Amino acid sequence: MKIAILEQQPISTLELRRHGLPHMFPDAEIVAVPPEEILESMSMMKDFHMLVLGGIVGEDSPYPTIFTPQRAEILENYLLQGGIVWAECAATYHLTRFYSYITSTGQFKEKDGLELIPGSATGPAFPHHTTPSGGRTLTVATIFNPAATEGFSSYQALDINGPALHLDPDASVIETLRYGNAPGQPVCGVIKSHGTGLLMAFSFHAAIPFGHLSGNQNAEEANRLLFLAHQANRIHAHINIRRLACE
Repeated sequence: MKIAILEQQPISTLELRRHGLPHMFPDAEIVAVPPEEILESMSMMKDFHMLVLGGIVGEDSPYPTIFTPQRAEILENYLLQGGIVWAECAATYHLTRFYSYITSTGQFKEKDGLELIPGSATGPAFPHHTTPSGGRTLTVATIFNPAATEGFSSYQALDINGPALHLDPDASVIETLRYGNAPGQPVCGVIKSHGTGLLMAFSFHAAIPFGHLSGNQNAEEANRLLFLAHQANRIHAHINIRRLACE
């Protein structure tokens, strides 16, 4: 399995490269790739099973600049042809049709997105986690699947200014996740088919270990790892189905 992580300042990839993807896919080849080396043509992307779009450091997203109309079309074609896209936080904002965000200084920002998630986003979903001085607070989010079968409780992961997602009423998705402890319990995760591909977009940062927390926030590391394991199983299943379809 070969995974590409989009790398450009201020996209944050460290936790994904060290603690997230190696836990999910210990035998995978994980490559950090700048936009100009992967998003310029389908031939650059075809060798990767999955493209990872991480969150960012700070409040100025590079994704509106990275995804020119040509690159947005290449990304969508990658999905349509069976690729997997994993997005977190700032990337998830930009995958919606339209999104807005209030910064730590009270500035209101709004942008058009790539329309790969059928709906909009507002943020942050939790009270602000970034101070005007650039500091940040990691908050433990409780995450649940409203359609889960009996016996499943919830996951935990860290949130840093992630969005509340507002899906269209007729949105066709495989699964949604919601924040259990954010105001209004908004949607915070969307897993959906796009053509023959798989889009997995999350508001939170499941790759960040709870050891980064200060103080006791009742975080269970096994609970976070369970989320990663479940999603790894889903990704492996998708790849296997695609492999059988091509035989």
